[in-house]
Amino acid sequence: MVAGSQKIDLNDFVNQIKKISNQVMISNVISQDQLQQYLKKRYSVILTDDYVPVDNLTTLLFEELYGYQR
Repeated sequence: MVAGSQKIDLNDFVNQIKKISNQVMISNVISQDQLQQYLKKRYSVILTDDYVPVDNLTTLLFEELYGYQR
């Protein structure tokens, strides 16, 4: 998922991903209005550091990258 406080140039984003990886990127782009309609129909939670700390989400990544073993 990609989000930001300013308009995102999706072509630039795709080009940057291509520079990093030779893998095929699959994406779906929806407008802000479509997103709001979708969210109104379903229960949603805004992920913040107070609700879901980023540290907990990235722990496994750091363990894998730096060889940490419990």
